[in-house]
Amino acid sequence: MFKIKCFFLFMFSSGVFFSSAQTKNVNEGNEASNMFNDATTRDKNAIVEAETGWWKQAALTREQRLEKWKAASFGMFVHWGIYSQYGNIWKGKAGGGYAEHLMRVMKIPRSEYLDSARRFNPLKFNAEEWVLLAKNAGMKYFIITAKHHDGFAMYPSAFSSDYSLSSTGFKRDPLAELAAACHRHGLLFGFYYSHAFDWEHPDAPGNDWDYRNPGGDKLLGGTNWFDKHPEWLTKARHYVDQKAIPQIEELIQRYHPDLLWFDTPHKLPLSENLRILKAIRTADPNIIVNGRLARTEEKNYGDYLNTADRPE
Repeated sequence: MFKIKCFFLFMFSSGVFFSSAQTKNVNEGNEASNMFNDATTRDKNAIVEAETGWWKQAALTREQRLEKWKAASFGMFVHWGIYSQYGNIWKGKAGGGYAEHLMRVMKIPRSEYLDSARRFNPLKFNAEEWVLLAKNAGMKYFIITAKHHDGFAMYPSAFSSDYSLSSTGFKRDPLAELAAACHRHGLLFGFYYSHAFDWEHPDAPGNDWDYRNPGGDKLLGGTNWFDKHPEWLTKARHYVDQKAIPQIEELIQRYHPDLLWFDTPHKLPLSENLRILKAIRTADPNIIVNGRLARTEEKNYGDYLNTADRPE
């Protein structure tokens, strides 16, 4: 009965006859529109919750956090991961672009990338040398990639044990060694963590060569995919619950970083980004968080906007 009513509605309003299949497409479009409206409402609700609650409270101590950042002013940011052993070359072919994007550029399957990770064994790694190099150059902070877009945790993670340093031949914890060296020599210590892109997790944005996922090269270029494909929001939320938040909390509890650095916030909806920031503020309200985790065109919810910012 519903389909007949729809048929006549469209027939009289436009003079165009719709088949039952076309009517189904219209209904599906309405469902997608409803999901998009739900997502927009969820973002608005997340903003209200933040600005009247936990974020408002965290803003009271922002200046205290930034005192350390202002004083640091000059530091080292190291990208180091499984990709480092290849020098941006895979099977004799140059990857092009960023070396840490090798997995995406060359469309390396997850299983094959993991096999290559098992051979990662940097026996000459020396945290003391790295930190002293920074200190002797006058630097006052040190940031290392805990997990880049490839999804591989550069430490033994309990939440991705088969896709972390635990699965390699390197049986040390370089992040613990770097944290200890930084504290020993008076440098602030922090992590880069790819919270939005994760080419390992089947529900995370980015990997569209192993999975039917949003945010990759094939689908919307990765930017704001959730505006056109809200049906995938449930998957993204599952990834945030299962991996992103647990690993960030794990990093905080295990290594006690001074700084956390994020990127590509437009790969996840604002509500998810704010949820991650809330988890950070709950775990340790004193951590300095950069401005590329949660932001809108009107507002930034981080402690500072860019690496070069010296906020007054």
